[in-house]
Amino acid sequence: MRILGHDELPSELKPEAHLLDFSAGWGPMDFRRIEAARRVGYPAPKYFGVYAVEGNKILSTVRVIRFPFTLPDDSVETATGIQGVASRRDKRRKGLAGRLLEEVHAREAGEGIRLSFLWTSRTNSAHHLYEKLGYRDIYTPDLAFRSSPRAKPKTPYFLTPAKKSDVALLERLYASSTRRRTGFVPRPRGLLRSLMELGFVKLDSIMMVNRGKEKVGYVEMQASPSWVKVSELVTTEARPDGDGLISAVELAASDKLLAFWNTLVRDFRAALLKRRYSVSDLAYYGLMATQLKGRKDNYLARTLGTASLRFSCQGYDYF
Repeated sequence: MRILGHDELPSELKPEAHLLDFSAGWGPMDFRRIEAARRVGYPAPKYFGVYAVEGNKILSTVRVIRFPFTLPDDSVETATGIQGVASRRDKRRKGLAGRLLEEVHAREAGEGIRLSFLWTSRTNSAHHLYEKLGYRDIYTPDLAFRSSPRAKPKTPYFLTPAKKSDVALLERLYASSTRRRTGFVPRPRGLLRSLMELGFVKLDSIMMVNRGKEKVGYVEMQASPSWVKVSELVTTEARPDGDGLISAVELAASDKLLAFWNTLVRDFRAALLKRRYSVSDLAYYGLMATQLKGRKDNYLARTLGTASLRFSCQGYDYF
């Protein structure tokens, strides 16, 4: 068995890579899109990912990104994100994913990177594998939920659809609102634009938050016929009116079921509870982390500050 990086993969094996993507339920990150991702600044290492190859078959793959991560002492490190792990169903539990992850860890540590993160479910059968490789559960996103009220509340804010010309402003609003935060900040420059150009984020899911004539933030709203999920809510105001912001989102959601997700639930917890939302931090899906080098830290969640109110994790920080 050979372990190859993206650029080392023979062209005749590209259909095999797409087939594995489809079998894992990802949809293909086809090779043209990978080249496009590189051009628009998508934050992946040069090798993009690794593949376990045997003969003319791809047996397993791991995809990788990199991003800045701010620690509680305000120092910023480049961290690794394990974006995806997939093996052929007939090759599961053969140790392939573990070998590829060890290869990625070695490559990333060789580049001086100390921390690696991944998102997974605690019910995922691979969770035990990640623990064997040193990963630990460090953060579970908060969730707030209720039916949108039928009464129309008063609020100083109103929402308007974001335009293509707003993309640079969206990134500035996020950077300004998280300047004193820790965690997944600052975001790689141009990340939102690259996610849009690659089709991972749709502009029509973003609404600008307006107060008077000023755009003071934005909200990302994923809508279905019966519910709306809010995974990003950003405001640059030093003392935002939390009750008014939640009310503005409720107005936009009409009478649908409404869910808020991630650290924005901590940020606006008082307003959410006042408006009778049910709040939980018991989701199965969560963030794991491990150290790739240095002395082992038995209190990694505390060291990374994920329980702090300064910790920031929003929708576009998932990978």
